[in-house]
Parts: sequence; C-alpha cells; structure tokens
Amino acid sequence: MEKWYPEAPTIRAVCKAQRAAVQVPTIPNPTRVLASDKTEVERLADLGVLEHDRDSPWAFPELNISKKDNTVRFLTDFRRLNELLQHLGARLNATDTNVHPDARPPNGLLRASACTAQPQVHGNRAPLRALSLLQAPNGISTAPDEFQDVTDQLLVNLSYMRVYLDDILVVLATFVDDIAHLRSALQRLEDAGVVIHPTQSKCCASEVEYLGFKISEQRLTPVLAKVTAIRQIKPPKTRKQLRRFIGIVNFYREMWERRAHIMAPLTHFCLPKQPYKWTATEDAAFRAVKAMIAKTVVLAYSDFTKRFNVHTDLFGYQIGGVIAQGGKLIAFWSWKCTDAQ
Repeated sequence: MEKWYPEAPTIRAVCKAQRAAVQVPTIPNPTRVLASDKTEVERLADLGVLEHDRDSPWAFPELNISKKDNTVRFLTDFRRLNELLQHLGARLNATDTNVHPDARPPNGLLRASACTAQPQVHGNRAPLRALSLLQAPNGISTAPDEFQDVTDQLLVNLSYMRVYLDDILVVLATFVDDIAHLRSALQRLEDAGVVIHPTQSKCCASEVEYLGFKISEQRLTPVLAKVTAIRQIKPPKTRKQLRRFIGIVNFYREMWERRAHIMAPLTHFCLPKQPYKWTATEDAAFRAVKAMIAKTVVLAYSDFTKRFNVHTDLFGYQIGGVIAQGGKLIAFWSWKCTDAQ
C-alpha cells in the first residue's frame, strides 16, 4: 500500500538536556477494544505509520480511545518524553470566526500526519508486541506546533482557507468560486500526500460546525452540544477545576453580553493568594454564568463596506462594548478592570 505522506518533512525531537533512553511500563487496554486495536495497528502498519520493532531503547505505553464512528484512536502516553522535549516556539493560529456572509464552507478534517519522526525516539510498547512509530504521533508536546507550521506552509497564499491544526475551512462568496478554488485547494493537498477524512468532511454545505461554532451563510452560533456540556458542569471543587470552567466559557467570549461582569466573582476567586472557599457568592455567580450561556445568541457577519455601530458602557469594575451593524449583533466585548484601573 502506498505511504500516506511520501514526501514528509522530518521532525527532529530536541531534548532539553542529554538523557538516557526512557522506558515506561505498559498500560493494559480494555478487552472490548482489543479486536479494533489489532485492526487499527495493522492498518497503520500498512500505511507506513508504524512498524514492529523490539530493538528501540525507548518505550512508552499504548492506549486506545473509542471515537464517535466506532473506530479507535491510536495513542501513546508520551508524558515522560514531553518532560524532555523542547518546544520550537511555532505560533498556533488564533480562532477566526469572522467569516464572509455568503460563504459556503466545506470542512475538511485531515487525518494524515504532516511530518515524520525518528522511530528510535518514539518506541511504543504494548502487551505482546513492540512497535516503532515512523510518522509524527499525537501526544508529543511539540506536535501541534509542527503540524500547524506544516499546514500553514502547505496552504500559504490561499486567502480563502482557514487552518487550525487538522481542521480546514474553505470560505468563499459564490458557488462558482467555491468549486474552482476548492479544486485548487484539494489539488494542493493531494500533491502533498495529505489524506482527508471523507466521513467527517462536508463540501458546498450551507451550514457546518467548525471549532465549536455552527457557521452558516448568514450567522454564527455556538454548537448546541458544547453549550449543553458547559451547562452540565458541576460546581468546581478545586481552583484548577474552576480555571478550566472559566477557560471553556471564555472560548465563546464574543457571544455573551456582560460576560466579565457576571464572571467577576469567579475570576477573582482564581487568584493564587485568594483562599479557595466556595460560598454562596461564588455559587450564585456560577449559576448566573450558566444562565448566561443558556441564552440563544446569534451573531451576524461583518461587512466592512458598511458603517459599524459601537456601544460602550462601564459596569462598576467592568468595561463592556457591543459591535453592531444594521441592527444586527456582530460581537460582544467585556474587560474586568484591575484595582489600578
């Protein structure tokens, strides 16, 4: 079978300091995934992603996670290796939700590694077998930087494409442009040997989910399943859990009015010197945040040929603003002031 990325650039895993090879004990996989695990290993071996190898001085445990399409995701626990790797400093693209109002965005989910890796560094051990990975695997701390860098170089100069890791969004104004530009984009991916997941891709769709948002020709809304999951989160018992909750809500920071004001008691609670004691004040703020995200918010797309209306206000210790255009909401903005401010 033909390799899935025959001309892949090489990644060099740079360690912070010279260290001896690391070997981590194996993790037993559940019995229910053993059959699908074997099938996945054989498939990846045929594709040239991994090979059987018992000579690698490096060993990290394999584990599998079931996916929505009833297949498994082949993963390796690289936590010990990540402690040694040095980041290259590549910058991930920020989420861009400002899409053309007449866009028909196909969503391509790439399932091909964009880089190769030295197999002796990524030894993989599982019960009754030893494998070496020949392609850059998921799980190493430098993989996102490397993958984003490669996809940026691969799709450079294509202004109608938005790339975030393995998610590609093609944004175009007319159907004729859609087909012509989509053909050129797919041709560039094919020339590089990149494989697109067919069951998780959409072409010429009037509505698509992308990075937690539902994008249509006229509006932008959060994915309902994501909002439901946030509403089902229980009150955090630790500061780490609280920070995780705040981070999830802030991902949709442009969607809700007076967000910083409503979340102020919770964000103040995250300060390291602040003792973590959950009281009625924090619980009320937590419930208010959930009530805020329960509201259906629809944002329109901006048109830079028309006038914008910006409304600002001050809510005690929070500055807020609303950007609108033609009576339609474009975005909300809020900022919690510091004591000095």
